Amino acid sequence: MTSLRLTRSQDQIASRLIALLISLIGLTAFFYPFFLSALPSDATANVRAGDAPVIFGILMPLLLLLIVAELSSQRMNAKIVAALGVLTAINAILRLPTGFGDSPTFFFLPMLLGYAYGARFGFLHGTLSLFVSALLTVGIGPWLPFQMLAMGWIGMGA
Repeated sequence: MTSLRLTRSQDQIASRLIALLISLIGLTAFFYPFFLSALPSDATANVRAGDAPVIFGILMPLLLLLIVAELSSQRMNAKIVAALGVLTAINAILRLPTGFGDSPTFFFLPMLLGYAYGARFGFLHGTLSLFVSALLTVGIGPWLPFQMLAMGWIGMGA
């Protein structure tokens, strides 16, 4: 019988490929309306609002898969996942004093963590902290998956 267990280097490659896949899906979601042949009229201006739940439905399982891939590659352990959760909650709370506007401190933590813990950790922290803060500020709408991707890229680019 063959084992389905991957080696550590294969796990790291899988983790990188998942992060790349998430970014490619995000870039496609951002830019595909620019390549459509017909411009929307006033009556169909919100026709793309139905795309956001689909993108969100694809994004969240892929983020979970990225966390699992990071755990299996041993880049993350239980302590790092706990730190990710606590830092995500702290960053979500940093957005509360400003309400619906954004605070510069909200963007600082994903950049700092992306630099300190690595690009994929910064990406996970950025996307998850925006998701949790949207739950706290009742800011869930068709813009949420796009904001999550943008914040993840901010954390990844540090």
